[in-house]
Amino acid sequence: GLVRAWRFFAGDTAATTPPAPERILAASESDPAAGRALALLARMLGRICADLACIHLPLGGICLTGGLARGLTPHLDTAGFTENFRPLAHLPHMAGAFPVRLIADDTAALIGAARIFAP
Repeated sequence: GLVRAWRFFAGDTAATTPPAPERILAASESDPAAGRALALLARMLGRICADLACIHLPLGGICLTGGLARGLTPHLDTAGFTENFRPLAHLPHMAGAFPVRLIADDTAALIGAARIFAP
């Protein structure tokens, strides 16, 4: 999604081979298209997490995982995630009740599955 958003915002200036997501994230402050693409994804992620929080009430918190989440995490507060996550439209009194964390270990799902299914 990040590469597609960058390509949309870059328009005619987009390279024939788009940069890797890591390069787009690294250029988010110097490249306007990269900054806008990052902001779009961060705002969308914030809104989706807010909607899911209203539906599921994850009082234990929300965990983001995967390479994109790990790459986006340093930018989330400045790119619009927080402002789109915190004002929960349906449950404004619970806005601070759902902590958001990052699972940085790519093997976490395998470790959890091994614990459940180990003899």
